[in-house]
Amino acid sequence: MRNLRGSALALALVLTTLLGGLVPQAVMAQDATTQAALDAKPDAKVNVVRKVLDNGLEVLVVPRPGTGVAIADVWVGVGSIDETPKNNGVAHFFEHMVFKGTPTRPVGSIDLAVDSMGGSNNAATSYDWTHYYIEAPNSKVDEALGILADMTYNAAFPKEEIDREKQVVLRERDMDENDPQSYLYNQFVSAFYKNHPYGLPTIGTAEGLDPQQQEDFLKWRDTYYVPN
Repeated sequence: MRNLRGSALALALVLTTLLGGLVPQAVMAQDATTQAALDAKPDAKVNVVRKVLDNGLEVLVVPRPGTGVAIADVWVGVGSIDETPKNNGVAHFFEHMVFKGTPTRPVGSIDLAVDSMGGSNNAATSYDWTHYYIEAPNSKVDEALGILADMTYNAAFPKEEIDREKQVVLRERDMDENDPQSYLYNQFVSAFYKNHPYGLPTIGTAEGLDPQQQEDFLKWRDTYYVPN
């Protein structure tokens, strides 16, 4: 994390309305499956308002009256299932690098902006999805959405930060390998999905992470971080 796919849905933005303010909640409509579940329970207390924009971006708004906290959450339908042994770990590495600034937000300014609004942020990568969220007072939702949009569409991937962050990801991998439960789980998944991308570790391998450079991240973004 900062190590947690959707479907043809490449990017889903989830919001929640709290006390009349616009707020996000970690809810993702995974194509027809989730929608069918919602349709099957018309009397469910959770009201999900779904809107597909002209560019294909899916927006979900979940009303949560009675609380002043909002969560803005962007889900992207890409993960380690889209990798090969040669670039294993790029989805997770990309997730880290997105926080390293944009052309208008220097390194460190994203976390500082979120802290300044009294919020918190994080991200996670799994086999077939990646998501980024900001939790903040509901009065700051517009600002939170602006940050999420900027970092996911305009990440700069500074060359000097790539090698530095690569060491962070490799340390995460070492910690994962040194945890007995995680190690056994990874070995089981690798054996079970021997000839399938699910067998690749989400956190990546040194061999897959080491070659990654700025152009690789830009290509990954232009391929997968688009609304469709």
